[in-house]
Amino acid sequence: MELKDLFKLSAITLALTMTAACDSDDDKVTEEVVEVVVELTAEEELEAEYLEATGETADIEIISGTITSDMTLTADKIYALSGPVAVGNDNEDSTILSIDPGVTIFGETGNDYLVISRGSQIEAEGTATDPITMTSKADVLGETVGAGQWGGLVILGNASSNKCPDDGTTCSLQVEGAFDGAVFGGTDDEDNSGTLNYLVIKYAGYEIESGNELNGITFGGVGSGTEVDYVQVHANADDGVEFFGGTVDVKHLVLTENQDDSVDWDNGYRGNMQFVLIKQHATEDANRGIEADNDGSTPELEPFSNPTISNMTIIGGSFDGDDDSEGIYLREGTKGSFYNVIVTNALGECLEVEGNSVSQGHLEDGEINFHSSVIACEENFKNGSTDDFPSVTMTDLSTWWTASATNSGNSTADDMAAVLNGIFTIDTTAVTQPTGTFFDTVDFIGAVKDSANDWTAGWAVGLED
Repeated sequence: MELKDLFKLSAITLALTMTAACDSDDDKVTEEVVEVVVELTAEEELEAEYLEATGETADIEIISGTITSDMTLTADKIYALSGPVAVGNDNEDSTILSIDPGVTIFGETGNDYLVISRGSQIEAEGTATDPITMTSKADVLGETVGAGQWGGLVILGNASSNKCPDDGTTCSLQVEGAFDGAVFGGTDDEDNSGTLNYLVIKYAGYEIESGNELNGITFGGVGSGTEVDYVQVHANADDGVEFFGGTVDVKHLVLTENQDDSVDWDNGYRGNMQFVLIKQHATEDANRGIEADNDGSTPELEPFSNPTISNMTIIGGSFDGDDDSEGIYLREGTKGSFYNVIVTNALGECLEVEGNSVSQGHLEDGEINFHSSVIACEENFKNGSTDDFPSVTMTDLSTWWTASATNSGNSTADDMAAVLNGIFTIDTTAVTQPTGTFFDTVDFIGAVKDSANDWTAGWAVGLED
């Protein structure tokens, strides 16, 4: 019998003895034993499973429903999500969920996920030695792990999106993957949804239906007052991170073995990113390092998606399926400025820009621009398709890469070995420093300079080979 079953079936047995003397000549005694079975709570059952799997005891607390008063998760417990868990109601019951260093939170199914509602905050402040982990039950129990074993993290804010109404009415956009009423968007681009520091999310992602999925982290209308620094999404079933509008900035981001796109943005995202390391699985499911959109039906919709990215490394893989391993795909009217970027090793193209007239126009007017960047794939460039857009004149990307007046310092290399040693940059291209106080001054391209300056060490996972 398994230990968990022993706990369930075992009980506190109370022997209740009843005696009666029939007469003075007959000393018969009757006894009746009544067993009282005490059922374990759901938390006790989880603790029994954990004890059986690991040989260790744990205090496991189940979190469910909507949290409407400030709550702190501490490292002396393990926390289990039961169904969708919301922090605060939409712009009501403003609530702060604080998470201490070293805390582990897990889910068991795709319907177990955490939502930070508009007007509420998450303060997840781990450290390099004690990161916060959000993962699957299978991982916690030491069982077989894989993508899609629980839902993920959804953060919703009041920053703008180009899908918000332009007639002055309230913006409330339903986010992908979450329960009805999980909405985002507004007019406060400096909105603050809290802090993510040293947070690792593993084995999440869930497809509700095609085009409606939970990502590792979904940022819906999240504002620039939010701090995101030292965060990883590993082995997610959909995108690693996706930004629906908003202005949130991100620094020190690791995205490994995610099965769709590592970074995805849409609908007017205008944040900054620096030090972004993307490493796809060497052979298994992956699509793009970046899949970037403005708006599919109206590519010229404003405000345009227009992030600025510096010091990114994209290491592709050899996956060849319906969606190959690829580097960067800019489409549906997105703008973007890219500095000190390395894209390499993808089976498909390193860089593609969709053939619609808005995207092609951004190549010509400099609204898409690259600086001090190196690409090294079997197919470095893929031009827009005249089959899809027969009336549009396509820019030749291989010429544009080095000849455009709004680009600078770009080149191509033979292969990954020419630019990287593992995750470390060996290419010596001179850097171009982006403007703005967000960006640290650097003397290297790519995400990680060398082993002496390895900001992933000690807390990130999946980078061993």
